[in-house]
Amino acid sequence: MVERGPPGDILVVDDTPTNLRVLAEVLGGRGHRVRPVLSGEGALRAAAAEVPELVLLDVQMGGIDGYEVCRRLKSDPRTVDVPVIFLSARHAVSGKVAAFDVGGVDYITKPFDLDEVVARVELQLQLHRLQGALAAERAKSDALLDRMLPPQVAEELRQGRRPAGQCYETVTILVCDIVGFTELAGSRTPRAVFELLDRLYSEFDALTAAHGVFKVETVGDSYVAVGGLAERTEAEVDGIAELALAMIETVQGFEIEGSTLAIRIGVHCGDVVGGVVGADLPRFCLFGAAMAMAAKIEASSLAMKIHLSDVAARRLAGRFEVQPRGAMSLPGAGVIQTAFLRGRAAQPSASAKG
Repeated sequence: MVERGPPGDILVVDDTPTNLRVLAEVLGGRGHRVRPVLSGEGALRAAAAEVPELVLLDVQMGGIDGYEVCRRLKSDPRTVDVPVIFLSARHAVSGKVAAFDVGGVDYITKPFDLDEVVARVELQLQLHRLQGALAAERAKSDALLDRMLPPQVAEELRQGRRPAGQCYETVTILVCDIVGFTELAGSRTPRAVFELLDRLYSEFDALTAAHGVFKVETVGDSYVAVGGLAERTEAEVDGIAELALAMIETVQGFEIEGSTLAIRIGVHCGDVVGGVVGADLPRFCLFGAAMAMAAKIEASSLAMKIHLSDVAARRLAGRFEVQPRGAMSLPGAGVIQTAFLRGRAAQPSASAKG
């Protein structure tokens, strides 16, 4: 006998009541929940009402035969993965081939040995559960990959291909730093600093996902996100602006050992080159002058302010409230016009529109 696992939910389909009773008694005696059904039509209704873990299915029945029942189960997304074991008095190879062709996982000939039936049923239950667990882990892995990489890059890696670096035009880059982090870290315990960054970046990760933009990396207290890697649309630019506003609001509730926390944010738009670098621990990285400019815009920001380059300010104007800051001299960039992002632009009231 196969080592007994957790009880299963088994749909047993046979138009011979004696066979149903014997199978129900034997499988039920092993602790399984058995649902006996006398016809193919009844099997389809029962499976639709509550998806079983396994179907034990007779081939020759009045009305819809077992082959057709299996075909319909395999055509339904809800039951496509349910294993089907055929029971049949047909010993011919053609009958077995037909069973496997329609999606069956096993074939037991009548008269059957009850110990053999139980062993095969419990083996398929174990395999089905293992496949389900593997699928769940694959889904978790895919979800993690999608959070770490742009969609097209993640898909290439799933296909076993190493994605080539490419140019992304006019993306919107956000850089965020904690004000006075060096002094803060030097006067607190390493554990306190770690716990702060863990809580803060977990909040930022959730905000990044909620606003449909991509987190590039965290380096120390620096958090970098970008919009426009998937498609360069107004929504991607707005997503970065909304993220920046949400980050400022979130930080207002953070403290570390009695001290309040402050951040500063810089936003810039420009062209970058991105790709996966490294072999053992591959990472998706962005490079280019726009990344350096975004860092400079952030470094020249003020506490709890969102600093915009002139390019970013122009792209957000109209939909957001932008306050000009004036001309600023940035190292390596010369004199540029910058602004602060204040919030969403006020929408005209219905009476004002009239």
